[in-house]
Amino acid sequence: MSVLSPPRPPAKSKTAPNASIPRLRKRSFRQRLRRDKVMLALVLPGFLFFVVFNYIPLLGNIVAFLDYRP
Repeated sequence: MSVLSPPRPPAKSKTAPNASIPRLRKRSFRQRLRRDKVMLALVLPGFLFFVVFNYIPLLGNIVAFLDYRP
């Protein structure tokens, strides 16, 4: 086959276009959580580390810019 030969047309099927493909049902949020519980357990420590050391210290900025009067 040379580089300049035209591409072949797609082969035509004798069945209906989507007859053999089963329809996938949408899973509920709870089902997806149950399926991915191992992945979530691996992500949780990193997420907590990020929140504790990056977002909680931002609350100190609110105190820093308050007009303090003893």
